[in-house]
Amino acid sequence: CSLDTSGCNAVCGNGVVEGAEECDDPTTKGAAGNGCSELCTKEPAAGELVITEVMFDPTTTNDVGEYIEVYNASAGPLDLRGLRIARKGSTTQTHVITSATPLVLAAGAYAVLANSSDTTKNGGVTPTYTWNPTSAIQLANSSGPIEIRLEVASTPTLVVDAMSYPTSASY
Repeated sequence: CSLDTSGCNAVCGNGVVEGAEECDDPTTKGAAGNGCSELCTKEPAAGELVITEVMFDPTTTNDVGEYIEVYNASAGPLDLRGLRIARKGSTTQTHVITSATPLVLAAGAYAVLANSSDTTKNGGVTPTYTWNPTSAIQLANSSGPIEIRLEVASTPTLVVDAMSYPTSASY
């Protein structure tokens, strides 16, 4: 805290927007579709966070170079924590974006969500967030069309964006 101590003791879920909280809904904290996450940050609505690119079959390495690029099409910043990446195909794999600190994407900005921070393996791209490919999702290279979904983790039916890709092409 600095000289302004109003945010030092912010309590998420008490019904009062304090400090860095963007919202605070005590009756339905984290409930899907109410617009306020369990972290007291604004949940992205459908169309506000858009999947713009998917690298599912890099030629340098298999799963290690995979990534998903997203774009914040909303008018304000979005905290990516609490979003779930779901890969649906012959099997479903999911990963919830977690971070001890806010993972904020400014309005009009792009972020790369990848399974490796090694830029030599993912085409020189510096990811905003990384997941562990052995314990999270792997983007399938075969077995028919694959759907990538960004969902509000507390309710998977609240889809922020989704896209499908054929598995016959490689990059």
